[in-house]
Amino acid sequence: MIVTESFTGTIFSLSDILCTSDPYGGSGTNNNTISIANRNVAITLEEGDIVTCTFVNLVVGPTASPIWISGRVATAAGRPLIRAMVSVLNETTGETRYT
Repeated sequence: MIVTESFTGTIFSLSDILCTSDPYGGSGTNNNTISIANRNVAITLEEGDIVTCTFVNLVVGPTASPIWISGRVATAAGRPLIRAMVSVLNETTGETRYT
């Protein structure tokens, strides 16, 4: 039997296929043939085997649109602040960037 993962688009990349064979009455030999290039696994079942395969995908492209921040830094009275430093925090990664 051949199990194939269909194309997942441009933001995901198949990085691994993990298979295990559990011997419920069989030998439990992991004799499955994995092909990442073809996005599939050929599963060879033996009597009593239960085979579990996991297709592992990585995010390789942007998951959100680019963002631009613009404007001016001003006092509460609306006067411009010179030499102001602005920081932007990425709450997902914890990275802070300064301008």
